[in-house]
Amino acid sequence: MNITVFAKAEIAEIQSAGRYDYYMNEVLQPVSETWQLYNNSRGELVIDSCRQAGELTLRSRAVCVGDDLTQVLVEWHDEHSIQALYDLSVQQCHWQINADAEQVLSLPAAPVYPLMRVFTGGIIKRVAQLGGNAPIIVPDIRPDTLAKQKLRPYRGTRRCAFIADEEIHVQGAKYRSACWSFIGDQYGEDSRFWLDTQSNLLRYTWLQAPGQAWRVERVAVKP
Repeated sequence: MNITVFAKAEIAEIQSAGRYDYYMNEVLQPVSETWQLYNNSRGELVIDSCRQAGELTLRSRAVCVGDDLTQVLVEWHDEHSIQALYDLSVQQCHWQINADAEQVLSLPAAPVYPLMRVFTGGIIKRVAQLGGNAPIIVPDIRPDTLAKQKLRPYRGTRRCAFIADEEIHVQGAKYRSACWSFIGDQYGEDSRFWLDTQSNLLRYTWLQAPGQAWRVERVAVKP
């Protein structure tokens, strides 16, 4: 599995970095999700995000050309180590668990959502461009998915709709934002997503189950 495209350039500087904080019922949760943007050794932009929750580490890195993702590397580490390289230039997924042989899977022609919050604004924008209702490909991390199937391509459908322009406060700062619905899989009709003027996710809220209300907010560390 050739992942050298994700290596940082020797002179590269981090362009921006931060994290997303997770609250359930207004209580901060022990979930660490950091993100950063940097240039790789070929001068391309890479978005890199890592989430740690308990013994699980999940990491997504994506090479961007304009608004498009060309390669996405997703890694899952707990009692298993799984890598999935989504190569959108040839519509293939190179998948490997532990030290087993690499498998090559075909990818349907649909946008890929690399799981992490830093990619959410981009996928909402893309679904909106496709008419507000479109198939997407997600690396499979559904709770009932067996380990030997984690991170394999899962085809789902997302619907989105613009709701209103709003001025909101996030982590003590004031932002102009656009509020969107983004519906599919675990996200129901009451889920709300707020994007800044560059379509970066500022906040989202969703009800996982009765008595489990989530709020996730962006914290910028380096502008």
